[in-house]
Amino acid sequence: MIERHSGAWLLAPDVAPHVFVSAHFDDAVFSCGGSIATLAQAGRHPTLAVVFAAAPEAGASLTPFAADHNALWGIAGDATASNAGRQREELAAASLL
Repeated sequence: MIERHSGAWLLAPDVAPHVFVSAHFDDAVFSCGGSIATLAQAGRHPTLAVVFAAAPEAGASLTPFAADHNALWGIAGDATASNAGRQREELAAASLL
């Protein structure tokens, strides 16, 4: 039996396909990036799913919190532009892993 704390279990042949579900953009990349990269490098093709990633309604405004963070991240525009920018970030991060 492979001990789970060793990390070897991740690549064991009897482990089911790997699906990483995150509530928000960047959650899986920041929380599980090492495991995702290990799987990808081993040819396992992990799947990443972001639950709250839908584009907002046209004309929707950002909350002050979201607007402040978008300014820090260099994402300009309304909620639709923000969502598109966050999607691009998620895809870019996943492609590096």
